[in-house]
Amino acid sequence: MPAEKKKPRKKLRPRLLIILVIIVALAFLMTADPLFHLDFGIIRTDRQAASIAVLTEVRDVCALNTVEFIHKSVFPHDFISEDIAWGRLLQKQREGMFLSEEEKADLEVYNLCKTLDISPERRAYDFVVVTSIVKGGFDLKGTVYQNPEDHPELVAKAVSISEDGTISLSLPDPVITEFIIEDSSSSSYTYPDMDIDPEEWKALTGFIQGRVETIVASEGILNTAKERGSRFIEGMLKDAGYKEVIFR
Repeated sequence: MPAEKKKPRKKLRPRLLIILVIIVALAFLMTADPLFHLDFGIIRTDRQAASIAVLTEVRDVCALNTVEFIHKSVFPHDFISEDIAWGRLLQKQREGMFLSEEEKADLEVYNLCKTLDISPERRAYDFVVVTSIVKGGFDLKGTVYQNPEDHPELVAKAVSISEDGTISLSLPDPVITEFIIEDSSSSSYTYPDMDIDPEEWKALTGFIQGRVETIVASEGILNTAKERGSRFIEGMLKDAGYKEVIFR
């Protein structure tokens, strides 16, 4: 019997060959070194998720991290210039003469004293002691930290994570987050009691809040809040495995 002829192998169709080449190329690129920067969204999506997770953790830390100052104020003594001459100052005001910022501040105190029926011109005058509790920290309202998952377009501006494990982070500016005037009871308030009605007390505490906020800010409460918060966040992120933390 004659030997069977082998059927000739069919040549791969050009279209099939192209598909195979594409598959091989995709497999290579998806496993290639990240230096190619061709991740087709896979690596980028992972980084986005990691960035959102970082912002969420930092948000929780910032919400808990506060610095507290307790400030006792003796009104009006703590708010008037040393060796002030009230008569001369009032004369300058009446004559419309130029007043420095310090003199304007003294006049504000003088006018409030009159409202409270205090005579600061006397050597011995009534006074009020007010205890203020001032807290400094981070206000995250209206920032990407509040709900990072809802603002993916802002995430990359707030945090970036590099291949070598370095994380770069932008923190919001620290602010005074809370100001509390501590109420004094007659049993704990050992200083001269003054007959102050609610409207006068409101005027006094409003004045003191503005002045004390300026004082504690100059004493570094906001810098302390920022330094303490940054230090805590850096430790948390390094414990999570990041090599270096840079605050922008």
